[in-house]
Amino acid sequence: MDILHSLTSAFNPKAVAVVGASDRPGSRGSFVWSGVMNGRRVHEAYPVNPKYKYIGVTSCWPSLSEVPAKIDLAVIATPSSKIEGLLKECKKLGIPNVLITPGDEELTADRRWREHIAQMAREAGIRIIGPDSMGIMRPSIGLNVSYWPRLAQTGSIGLLCQSGAVTASVLEYAERSGIGFSTVISSGLESEVSLAEMIDFLVADPQTEIIALHVEALRHPRSFFSALKNAVRQKPVIVLKAGRGTNARRLACARLATAASDEAVFDAAIARVGAIRCDKLEEFVTTLEVFCTDKNPRQGRLAMLGTGLGFALLTADAADAEGIAFANFSMQTEKTLAKICNAKLGVTNPLAIAADADAEFFAQALTACLDDDNVDGVVVTLSPTAANATPRTTQLLANAAKASFKPVVVCWAAPFAESLMHSSFKRCGLPCVATPQLAVRAFANLARYENLKKQRLQPPSETLTAGKPDLAAARRIVKQAKAQQRFILSDNETTELLQSFGITSLACTFAPGENEAAAAARRIGFPVAVKISAEGIAHKTDTGGVILNLMSESEVREAFNTVRDRCAQRAPMALFKGVFVQKMAHSERLREVCIRAATDPVLGAAISFSAGGRTGEIFTERTVELAPLTEPQARRMIRRHPVYKALGDFRGMPAANEDALVATLLKISALMCEIPAVAEITVNPLVIDDQLAVSLDAGVALCARSDEPDARYSHMLMQPAPITSGEEFTSRGGLMRIRSIRPEDFAAEKRLLQRLSQKSAYLRFHKDATDVTDNEIIGFTDFDREREAAFVITDAGASIEKPEIHAVGRLTKAPDSDTAEFGIVVEDKFQRAGFGAILMQQLENEARSRGARLLSGWVLKGNDAMAGLMSRRGYRAADCPEDASMLIYSLELGSNR
Repeated sequence: MDILHSLTSAFNPKAVAVVGASDRPGSRGSFVWSGVMNGRRVHEAYPVNPKYKYIGVTSCWPSLSEVPAKIDLAVIATPSSKIEGLLKECKKLGIPNVLITPGDEELTADRRWREHIAQMAREAGIRIIGPDSMGIMRPSIGLNVSYWPRLAQTGSIGLLCQSGAVTASVLEYAERSGIGFSTVISSGLESEVSLAEMIDFLVADPQTEIIALHVEALRHPRSFFSALKNAVRQKPVIVLKAGRGTNARRLACARLATAASDEAVFDAAIARVGAIRCDKLEEFVTTLEVFCTDKNPRQGRLAMLGTGLGFALLTADAADAEGIAFANFSMQTEKTLAKICNAKLGVTNPLAIAADADAEFFAQALTACLDDDNVDGVVVTLSPTAANATPRTTQLLANAAKASFKPVVVCWAAPFAESLMHSSFKRCGLPCVATPQLAVRAFANLARYENLKKQRLQPPSETLTAGKPDLAAARRIVKQAKAQQRFILSDNETTELLQSFGITSLACTFAPGENEAAAAARRIGFPVAVKISAEGIAHKTDTGGVILNLMSESEVREAFNTVRDRCAQRAPMALFKGVFVQKMAHSERLREVCIRAATDPVLGAAISFSAGGRTGEIFTERTVELAPLTEPQARRMIRRHPVYKALGDFRGMPAANEDALVATLLKISALMCEIPAVAEITVNPLVIDDQLAVSLDAGVALCARSDEPDARYSHMLMQPAPITSGEEFTSRGGLMRIRSIRPEDFAAEKRLLQRLSQKSAYLRFHKDATDVTDNEIIGFTDFDREREAAFVITDAGASIEKPEIHAVGRLTKAPDSDTAEFGIVVEDKFQRAGFGAILMQQLENEARSRGARLLSGWVLKGNDAMAGLMSRRGYRAADCPEDASMLIYSLELGSNR
């Protein structure tokens, strides 16, 4: 099957030239050519080196120009000083792809040199893999142009690593475990071909069913996560990344010349797209081995069979650490297991089995567990005793596992040596690991992957949104502060900024002196709080600048003087201006939480949720999500945090208003999306009761970025739907609005599909509207805006409480293509009202802005209305070679019409 991707000729070449090939031990060319010679040689491979006429029995060519074949990939294994000349030769010969192996560090470590050769390649139309790539493998065609001496086994894993050393370690483990690969790629320094493009190739490759990534640093984070999100929707993706510790991050920054991200933010990004992250190499390869079985747990309820109580306890601890629940056996399973085990007092899960139990015993117990509907997977832990260290144990357990669709992971507990039993289990198709912790971790990753898939398919609320902020007012506050060269907003400015996004704050009054403070407290009413106002202090509590529960004017005067004196002692360089006096929020029903949003140097705006007030200084755990947030994502980050238990009803207190807290998170998210100049915002505490969520104290820090986002929201890792209301126009159905589709449009889009006639639905979706699933509708409304765009036409009347969607236009453009694809659907009663032309104009403009040269759409023959629209807009029709019932309409995109 053909691979439809621009890098196909690089990673699945028909002919390869190895420039610098050699038989001299230790040379660059000898490593690569050795890999070629140890492959199956079902492809054409030509050594190029003027020093040799033959390498072994293979003819060697003096230059690329003399190779008697059209070369798809040139592998350069020469000193780095020769690369420029070789690129010029490749340009003359029309060689489309070059792989540059590890070279001389004085050049390859120089960013300017790498940029220079990348620019040379772009001008020549050449794609460069590397420099410092350890090579590639394509086992199905016998291709091995890498530093790994043996061709990997053919399989379904696409392995893509930034580190050549990690690549070698994974391949060595795979060789012992019988794991096969569709493709192996060492990315090198990504001077020209990026990690994201390589991921896209693996997605397009029909031989690749699982994608395995090793990441050291992100050179192009936005395109990387865009490719990752696209990949996860089609194939499982497992990511290995170190760097949780300070030393690891410092080393990565120094060696790779890239910024380091907050690891909690990276975890949030990985979870957002639905990939699985591993921290350790052994976890990575074990997880790959388990995913290769293609058996996924429905929920994550685990059963464990183990030799003796010791292993049962170790497995139980591992499951607790991973948050994995043990299954409750059904009554029938308990009876069956009790009979098998001769247990007169009943059985429990985990199930400890006597050390002298034989193979038949374990196989019967495994079958009983797998037959239980309450069990989603089984871990079998065996110690190397004489009773079960036999080939019969392997075969019987394998037979029992093969008879079920549920995953089974075996732990042969000999962690200090690879035994024959490990190999025996793996040959039978059973994943086998060395410790109970690894076995449970691998199962947990399977369960986590299934859970992340379900999370992606949760539709957002139609009504619980960020609302309509006053963007003009918010940007005016930020502009004014930056014009005055201030990058910390005052308390009043912060309150106004929050209020412009609909976040309620308790009013406060500025008092420059103790008398003004006392008067303000008298007007507000006691009790009050006094908070410092000073330039040069980021956190008021650091200098003791907050005093609470003041009950009289004399206490307020004393607090004013105390705050002023503390400022002079603890922050002598700060400029004291006075205090803010604020009414105390008193209620037995109040809970305090903290919401903080900050810009990660690599991954953009991220939002954290934690305990607030003084409690937050003790319980520092936080949950993190990337902006933009949707309602389900905001709700999950609240519910994942231990403080969520305190938000429920207990001891006569009503539950806190979770919707109000979710709405506040959505508004903070919108603020970070729409005001790039906000570098950090902290609301602490945000008090919440059964009615409202109110900010008692907040701080905002600014940065040099603009106060308005650009068209692609480039300050964000993931592009949000614009919050602006779009453009209005008048139609026969009244006042309408065209705008970008949003995740919260799920319900409105579903109602539109329900209103479509059978014919209209078939012409757009090629099936009945009732056959369009909720999962598909979520994909229509919540997608990667780097690769797709969608616009809707809705009611725009001010009196309409719930505007309906009457038409949708959609655009898709792959990163490696200059062609965009479109599709539109219009509600029946609004057809022939000009909606199609309005949507097509919007889609054409969007395609041009994304650099597309051609806009194409597939239209069923017999769709006369669409054919007429296409003709009027200058589209050309052509037969579809894959489907005789379709026509392809295309428009060459020039300037705006």
